[in-house]
Amino acid sequence: MFNIKNKSTEGKTMREFEKNISVNVIATFEIDKDNEQQDIFDIKHIWKIALKDKKHLMNYIKRQLDPNRKLVKLSLCWSCSKHMVNKYPCIKESIFKDNGKYLFGSWA
Repeated sequence: MFNIKNKSTEGKTMREFEKNISVNVIATFEIDKDNEQQDIFDIKHIWKIALKDKKHLMNYIKRQLDPNRKLVKLSLCWSCSKHMVNKYPCIKESIFKDNGKYLFGSWA
């Protein structure tokens, strides 16, 4: 058996997913004649690093979207245990402080 180290991952942490959390996302965009105004999707396995804070979470979600469209609002609906809410302060803040709503661009 060979022991080969991958230089690209040596000394780095592999991406770890939090499997006990999912979030339903409604992304609202400025009205445009070629696209629907909203995209609705679920994220079922979230990178743990994305749950570090609000900035990481927003960037993670925005990466799922078309960068050529003008995002004006994100609405999040979390599905997880109370334990997970307490484990990740950004989820707790999203639920209790921000009510799962985030405004951007002309709506901010």
